Amino acid sequence: MAKLIVLVSCLLSLNLSCLGQENVLDKQSKLIFKVLDEFPNNTQFAIASVKNGKVEFEGVVKDSNGLKTIENKHSVFEIGSISKVFTSTLLANAILEEKVKIDGLVNEHLNFNIHNDYEFGLVRLANHTSGLPRMPGNFIFNSSDPTNPFKDYGEKALTEFLELYIKLADDKSISYEYSNLGAGLLGYALTKIYNKSYNDLLFDKIFMKYDMVNSSTNSKKVKSLLAQGLDDKGNPTSNWDLNILVGAGGILSNVEDMSKFMLAQFNADNKELNLTRKQTFNISDKTAIGLGWHIKKDSSSKDLIWHNGATGGYRSCMVFDVENNDGIVVLSNISGFHKSAGKIDKLAFELLKKQD
Repeated sequence: MAKLIVLVSCLLSLNLSCLGQENVLDKQSKLIFKVLDEFPNNTQFAIASVKNGKVEFEGVVKDSNGLKTIENKHSVFEIGSISKVFTSTLLANAILEEKVKIDGLVNEHLNFNIHNDYEFGLVRLANHTSGLPRMPGNFIFNSSDPTNPFKDYGEKALTEFLELYIKLADDKSISYEYSNLGAGLLGYALTKIYNKSYNDLLFDKIFMKYDMVNSSTNSKKVKSLLAQGLDDKGNPTSNWDLNILVGAGGILSNVEDMSKFMLAQFNADNKELNLTRKQTFNISDKTAIGLGWHIKKDSSSKDLIWHNGATGGYRSCMVFDVENNDGIVVLSNISGFHKSAGKIDKLAFELLKKQD
């Protein structure tokens, strides 16, 4: 991505002759431009590219004049469901600290009884095989603030659903079903296990350890660095407060902090991070899951570790190759509901491929 500034300058001036031969065009730069061009003005990408353990940062924004490079490695974005791997990392810490057993049940750490005596393993909450639905049945998306839909769903609502209303299918087979409820319940249980808030747990166990100084679950704490989130039409929108389900998607961070978390994944001596990437369930021939992290086999049979995230004003993706110490983080301020939002995931994978 080193030639990105030259590329953008030429494109904006419509002077393609300044590019010289075709091989001067950086493949990553062309790909970034192509994807960003599908989004509204004021959409920006913050990208961390890790190659052989070395990090480079690139920032790009689209405005009425086209594409511009910007310095946004410090800018903070909602990372959405990538938060789930942080929740799973907290679980890995709890297992290694012997606060919980790896085959333990979440029921053991709640002060209420789950309806119908359903039991849910902690690991199965982390790897989406608990059987819990994607969202609790008493969750109403159009809350008092439709642009901040989770803020009214608190502890009372969660416990009421689990105590009184939850109903699972009779099928006893174990299968993968992505569940925000499961990850949120896991995060909630961990706060009970440690008697600390979710944000305090993150700070004590992860953020402080990896020097992630601009990461938080409180948008007010990072307000001065916050990239304005955009809805699917490109209009400014509210930040999401995940409330009791914060463990499913409530973290805000920047590419500088996220690259530190990625680099820590390459440390073979880091037991808790190694545990999060250890396969716990095989989803298909090409996909498995660890504790939160998805594991994808690419064409060369390498394991690619990844997760994405989406909120009302942001889309993100993180993918890395532990064997070669390579990876990509893409954070954007465009809604996960935008029709082309999925192309940001594809961008992350393609950028990683072009590093080879």
